[in-house]
Amino acid sequence: MKYHVSERDLHYYNEGLSRLPKIPFQLLSDFIAIARHYAYTHRTEVHGDLYWSRKGFYYLDIPQQEVHRYWVVPGRPDDELSENMRKIGEIHSHHFMVPIPSPTDDENETAPILYAIVGNMDKFFPDITLRTWHKGVHITLDPQKVFESPFQGFQYDLEQVEISDSVMEDEDDY
Repeated sequence: MKYHVSERDLHYYNEGLSRLPKIPFQLLSDFIAIARHYAYTHRTEVHGDLYWSRKGFYYLDIPQQEVHRYWVVPGRPDDELSENMRKIGEIHSHHFMVPIPSPTDDENETAPILYAIVGNMDKFFPDITLRTWHKGVHITLDPQKVFESPFQGFQYDLEQVEISDSVMEDEDDY
């Protein structure tokens, strides 16, 4: 059973993970670059672990693993890393396939952490499925609520852009 978590229910998921700052987009971008490498050179999946340090930063670890076209088996996490940081998520790729969790993913992804799948690596912006496990069910999460956006801020003077008076009339179109 899967369900979408509402904005007001977001605080319930995963023992406070929702209270952490958003994950920097750079970590997601780094994983996508690694996943593209394996997709294009070997046509395989690849796995990464996301950690939160009590010192206030995130870390992406690519552990030892065996990769295949249809699965990935990560090795045991680094004990030193596990002692100093809290594992908050796992991310793996589905190379050129859609990022829909497989029955194996459903079976393996049952800890109270984030699970991300990145797929369709042939697209400029790959597709991402993000979920967590809570009280016996997978909860689908909106990646925009968990990862920082790469499209924040800009340094352009926009005073030449005039907002039409008819904008308010068109609001019902969205």
